[in-house]
Amino acid sequence: MMHIQVGHRDLDLGCGPGIDTIPLAQFVGRNGQVIGLDIDNKMIEVANKKAIDEGVTDRVIHKHIDANSIPYHSDHFNSCRSERLLQHVAIPWAYLI
Repeated sequence: MMHIQVGHRDLDLGCGPGIDTIPLAQFVGRNGQVIGLDIDNKMIEVANKKAIDEGVTDRVIHKHIDANSIPYHSDHFNSCRSERLLQHVAIPWAYLI
């Protein structure tokens, strides 16, 4: 449903340990980028280690960022996913647009 293509920039909001960002790297190819954001720094550390182990650090970036403070313009990404984020926040409807 994300219609990911080679060269796209895709966001995984609430990426956790990189379970989905790492596989997404194959879809965006070497010219694309997958950015995973999560508020849990330990999850970011795990995700970064996985990216290193899988050899995709050239196109997968994980950052410790609160979902309320995303430092990108809305048109920066071709697609966005957030599968588990809303089950971990106190007021999930605050994230719905």
